[in-house]
Amino acid sequence: MPIVLGATGIFTPIIEGTATAIGAGVVIGGFLGASAGMINGWSRREVERGALRDTYGGALVALVFWALDQCIVYASVV
Repeated sequence: MPIVLGATGIFTPIIEGTATAIGAGVVIGGFLGASAGMINGWSRREVERGALRDTYGGALVALVFWALDQCIVYASVV
C-alpha cells in the first residue's frame, strides 16, 4: 500500500478536534443542566425533560469555542 494512502491527512486532526469538542460539550452541558435542576429543586422528570436540550446546547457552545480556537491558532501561524 502506498504511504500516501496510509498517512493521516489534514482532515483527521480536524475531525478528532471536532469530536473531542462535541464530547466535552455533551458532558459539560448535561452536568450544568442537572446541576441547575438540583439547585432549583426541579423533579427528576423535569431535569430529564431538558437533558437532551442541555447536552446539545453544551455541544454547540463547545463547537463554537473550538472553532474560535482554531481561528486564533491558524491566524497566529500565518
